[in-house]
Amino acid sequence: MLFCIVMESLEIVPMRAADLDEVMKIERLCFPSPWSRAFFSQQQRSPAFENFLARGKDGGRKRILGYICLLPVGGEVHILNVAVHPQFRRKGIATRLIDFSLDYCLTKGIREALLEVRRSNHQAQEMYKKLGFKEIGIERAYYSDNREDAIKMCREIERRPKFIADAMLGKLARWLRILGYDTTYFAKKADGDLIRIAKEQERIVLTRDTRLIKREDLGEFFFIQNNSHWKQLQEAYQGIELKVDPRFLLSRCLICNAEIERVAKESVRGKVPEYVFKTQERFFSCPDCQRIYWGATHRTNILQEIGQILGVKDLS
Repeated sequence: MLFCIVMESLEIVPMRAADLDEVMKIERLCFPSPWSRAFFSQQQRSPAFENFLARGKDGGRKRILGYICLLPVGGEVHILNVAVHPQFRRKGIATRLIDFSLDYCLTKGIREALLEVRRSNHQAQEMYKKLGFKEIGIERAYYSDNREDAIKMCREIERRPKFIADAMLGKLARWLRILGYDTTYFAKKADGDLIRIAKEQERIVLTRDTRLIKREDLGEFFFIQNNSHWKQLQEAYQGIELKVDPRFLLSRCLICNAEIERVAKESVRGKVPEYVFKTQERFFSCPDCQRIYWGATHRTNILQEIGQILGVKDLS
């Protein structure tokens, strides 16, 4: 079965032999010791490997922006290679490739993902940690080009529910995004369109509309009874058995729902208040709306509020 997905303008599809010219250009730009074309061709011929690539529009035409190479073995998958063209980095493409791959592996019954990353590649290590990977060991002199050590990382694969909230649940949608849950919200959307999007994107419908829940074509839904957004969050937390996972807290844009990405401090100069620029070191940006986020006291206040509402401790 052809397993592909379109996320906004980004399309993720299986890698084909015809794609190797573009793939090799990216491979050579990204790595000091790139894989050979023959090695990629060998993977294409072998049923053991699962390679995917991300396509997006650039100047009106579609081109390959990045790719990921997987080796499923039993109940685990080895992530062998993740590459994004240098011109298109810091746009969330690597994150989306990994998220897609883990979802794909979940459909195959795979429950664990493993990878190696250079000890000196701190940026990649941070991205993997954000995605839930944990360090499990060191592989000494792993890389042949300079005998550099590899950090071995691992994470369990689990499916986090995705939601679509009706027009009456805008504040709840915002709080679910704070918790890191993928939650689509439309201030105005016809019931039929809401149901169609939920089914196409495998989302649970969150609604307070008693008419909507009577529709036979609704699919999976959760009915919210309370008016207060605090009580709505408590209701969803208990009824859907949500998890408050520190890995995902404040990981999504509160405006457009996209996953935010760490950006260099210098890149936000002039885009944030001068006092904020001087006092903060960690900045994040939404790849879709370019909204900039940083820590400071409001993060602490939000985490305290979540703890009080849901009775959860140690969210720092």
